[in-house]
Amino acid sequence: MFPFDLWLFHLINQRLACPALDALMPWVTWLGRGELQVPALLAFLIWRWRDAAARSLAILCLAAYAVGGMASIAAKQVVKRERPASEQRQGHLVQDSSGRGVRVFRRPRVVTGANARMPSAEKLTGNNSFPSGHVVTSFAIACVIALRRRRWAALVWVLAVAVAFSRIYLGAHWPTDVIGAAVIGVFCGWGSVRIADARARRAARATAAAAAVAVEAVAPAAGSAAPRQ
Repeated sequence: MFPFDLWLFHLINQRLACPALDALMPWVTWLGRGELQVPALLAFLIWRWRDAAARSLAILCLAAYAVGGMASIAAKQVVKRERPASEQRQGHLVQDSSGRGVRVFRRPRVVTGANARMPSAEKLTGNNSFPSGHVVTSFAIACVIALRRRRWAALVWVLAVAVAFSRIYLGAHWPTDVIGAAVIGVFCGWGSVRIADARARRAARATAAAAAVAVEAVAPAAGSAAPRQ
């Protein structure tokens, strides 16, 4: 466990705790769930189907979500890092720089015992802490939108950061789980846009080449059909 992890976890999960954030953060974390992200993107896709640019944006976001989700699942299987609640349940002595152990969490009603769950019914125990799937998909979608719709960039980045903050605040992940997830998500979103742009350029070159061949084929025929003087 990194000292930075422990210090930042204590800061967000305990020292910044207040009734307003207690009420808000479970709702904010829902913005990173696939149960909300996928239906919202599909609804936008259907609503703006006739708009080619909007349709392309929605499809790209869905692709980035899928890639990010698969990357998150693969990383969880490889890293197998314990969640904060699992560390607490197993009685591991995890200390911050002051020597205080992470034994009693800020929200014992939510994080307690082997079957601890968040208000969203999300299980908080297990060795699937790195990376945060919520944060991976949120940053992947935000990256696509920011690259394609610059005027929306500030809003989507703020929402993605809010999801990341909520994961630590609710005790679901360590800070490095969230930071690593953000990097993975941005890479998945950026990669999806780059691949889509490369495919579009190849299609444009193929169309231009086909048009040039057609022009060359028509030109001699037009010349032979011209009346002789």
